[in-house]
Amino acid sequence: MDVKKRVPSTEMFASTPSTVSHQLDQQYASLLVEFQDDLNVIGFVLGGSRGKGFESDTSDYDCTLIVKDGLETHYRTKYSDLPEGIDLEIYTLSGLQTAFRWGGRLEWGRYNWAYLTPQIDRTQGELQQIVQELGRVPAEVVDQVISENLDYLANQFYRSLKCLRRGDRVGYRLEAAEIVKPLFIALFALHGRRLRPYYKYLIWELENDPLDKLPWDKDALLKMVFSILETGDYRAQQQLVKGVETLFRSEGYHDVFDSWGNQWIELLDWSHPKNTVIS
Repeated sequence: MDVKKRVPSTEMFASTPSTVSHQLDQQYASLLVEFQDDLNVIGFVLGGSRGKGFESDTSDYDCTLIVKDGLETHYRTKYSDLPEGIDLEIYTLSGLQTAFRWGGRLEWGRYNWAYLTPQIDRTQGELQQIVQELGRVPAEVVDQVISENLDYLANQFYRSLKCLRRGDRVGYRLEAAEIVKPLFIALFALHGRRLRPYYKYLIWELENDPLDKLPWDKDALLKMVFSILETGDYRAQQQLVKGVETLFRSEGYHDVFDSWGNQWIELLDWSHPKNTVIS
């Protein structure tokens, strides 16, 4: 993914550089030189907002240090008292892969690795390949991830409209809101096995690395999503789900929708008697 790193505008971050942030920059720079001179260090990656070029003056330095096998404990002790604002995780190369394995405790943190480039790589490019793979859904599970989240989306659509039919406005809106997460998981996974971004990066992703298979542009997609989040808007749900079904059927994911049978068609065509946006 060849994406231009974002340069934050002064409109987004009105704060001016402080003495504290300048000192932090200097401390980080000194650490980086120290790691570059240490041959037991085989890799170093600046992550978080700074690693993606999305930082503000108040952003921390979220860093990962990769050391030779057997040295993790020594380096964790050595760098246990870093300044506030510099967070350093230490792994071996294999330990890094294990810690962020799919299905593991830190799976939620894999998006941290998207769009990162190591500042130090003494592994002949192996670390860069690992970083790139950690920032994606694994190839061996991507179809399962897409299918499960499409089914999750369909289930929330069904539950939301079911609540609306029986006059449960709270259930209608809350079930509708849960459509958003599986929607983005499935959409991003379909586009090169990408991970659903943390929402602070969503606009940046959609603008810099567009989901080019979508039947809508970015603004139309977000308009539907916001309408669903704000009111439940069953008609926006129907519009969104119809587009999703068309897209994913064209990509071979027929079974998810076929499994819902005739009730699926009924849901897509159903109209509330008042024929208004229900809030």
